[in-house]
Amino acid sequence: MLSAGATPSAGLPRVSIQLTIADMPRARADQLFGAEDTFGSEFGPEFSRRLEELVRAGAGVEIEHRPMLVLLDAHRGYIDVGNSESYVEDFVVDREHGIADPVVATLWEGLRFEAQPEIREDGDGVDLDFRLELTALHRPIPESVVELPDLGVPVTIQMPSCTSLAENRRITLRPGRVYAFVLEPESPETAGERAKVVTLEVGVLGPAIGGRGAEETVEPVEIAPR
Repeated sequence: MLSAGATPSAGLPRVSIQLTIADMPRARADQLFGAEDTFGSEFGPEFSRRLEELVRAGAGVEIEHRPMLVLLDAHRGYIDVGNSESYVEDFVVDREHGIADPVVATLWEGLRFEAQPEIREDGDGVDLDFRLELTALHRPIPESVVELPDLGVPVTIQMPSCTSLAENRRITLRPGRVYAFVLEPESPETAGERAKVVTLEVGVLGPAIGGRGAEETVEPVEIAPR
């Protein structure tokens, strides 16, 4: 499922923001960054080429998300890419009629990306304030069989859990350059084994005409992994 805010406007320059999130072994992430800081470094386009080579090589590297968001200068927007997972968390018992109704809840799984770009007045790139959050549901979902009070009927309830990774940053990035950093799952089962490599690229579209202001975004595009 893909969703985003949208408000009509015209006259202001737009900024394209290409976000890529790749899952890979931590050792591959270190190989990709080389001597550069995995907390956050700026690269040329060769970084994206090296990432694509790792994907094609089948080295346990997978592109999970690759959305593009296009925003008006100095306007905030967001994109959600994912799905809602339903599960039975409880039962409501009607003792008078001897029935039980399931209580169904939902969990969101996927990517939420929120950003606000500002084209620098000196023309030297784009200041980008962003937040991203990745949520992954652990599968299979654990289940428990319990007996309903007064009815003596066994039912199955589900107890899902998730891993969430979130990051807030403000960076300055020039068109044609790549900003990259590594996120590691906090789960002790995967600590040091897997990592998410996040890359951001920007482009400036159109002339600067008109004022700056309120929150706004145009329709984003989710680009399928190659």
